Amino acid sequence: MSIELKFNESLKQYKRISYVKAEDDSNYEIVLDCSLGINPFGYSDKVKEFEQNSKFDANPYPAYPYNELKNAIASYWNVDSKCIRVYGGGSVVALDTVTRVFVSSGKKVLGFMPQFTEFAAGVLPFGGEYITPRLSEKDNCRFTAEVLCDNMTEEYALAYIDNPNNPTGQVIPLAEIEKVLAKAQALGVAVIVDEAYGDFITKEESAMGLLGKYTNLIVIRSFSKGYGLAGLRVGYVVCSEEIISYCDKISAPFTVTPNAAAVCEEALKYEDFLTYTREKMVTLKQKFVDSVKGFTCLETDMRVPILAMVDAQGRDLYTLLRKHGINTEAGPDVGLEKNAVRLRIPEDVDKLIEILGGITNLA
Repeated sequence: MSIELKFNESLKQYKRISYVKAEDDSNYEIVLDCSLGINPFGYSDKVKEFEQNSKFDANPYPAYPYNELKNAIASYWNVDSKCIRVYGGGSVVALDTVTRVFVSSGKKVLGFMPQFTEFAAGVLPFGGEYITPRLSEKDNCRFTAEVLCDNMTEEYALAYIDNPNNPTGQVIPLAEIEKVLAKAQALGVAVIVDEAYGDFITKEESAMGLLGKYTNLIVIRSFSKGYGLAGLRVGYVVCSEEIISYCDKISAPFTVTPNAAAVCEEALKYEDFLTYTREKMVTLKQKFVDSVKGFTCLETDMRVPILAMVDAQGRDLYTLLRKHGINTEAGPDVGLEKNAVRLRIPEDVDKLIEILGGITNLA
């Protein structure tokens, strides 16, 4: 006798769009990996020294709720540690947790395209509806508050902004974010500002400074990007104590290892490494943008290591680049068309420019 299992109905028709590939059957030889959004310069030598000299006992459970790291984050941002929660698995787990606080069957969520496509994985499987008006390609996909404000109503439970934007690498001015927050607060809509790439811009440009003004604001950060600690998988949420209380209802304990917590705490001490990263990236990225012919780069900030590049001839750009040894993220996986990719600027930008120069006019 066959028994039908009671699967989540929302998952039956759901097809996940992701930039992460579980397997790759390609035979292409990759010369430059410009795909995942890591810091191309690695991480601080001082943090490496701390990591090498640290010894951790693998037997005890992690010191949940990671108060030392929480206090270090609170001091860095000048916020109350009660408003912080730290998550193993990176900022994507923090993002998923907050999303589940607000999303259930029939709930509407407002975003835009292109933006971080993994966010949909926290909305659609739980029966939520994710509405994503597109940024204007005529304006190089530059974000304006109107794309959200003009579509927002009290029907929405949540709105999502990634800043810097993934995949374009553009930085959204705080004035634009505040317009969204103001309208959303009046309508009872929570707003996530996902700052996974936020360490490539200054602290003054972060939405952290708006937390005291808007109780509907949720800021999510990561140690994976600017700090170069992607392998440790640590992210965190900063928001009101009321929202935190709901996050605690669905959060698993013991997800951050003692080693990861200690290294992240140490990393916060060396803001000079972030300054070095931004300055070096500006030089490399500007050189790339100035040198590329036959491709269009959408709105982007020179400090942020990712950008969205579009092929003027309409070719399948992901496949074309892989044929010539460059690995990127395919346009459809990051909210763009097949003639676009998300590309991370490598440290060897001259090699990237050389390869692109050789294929601009090839089929």
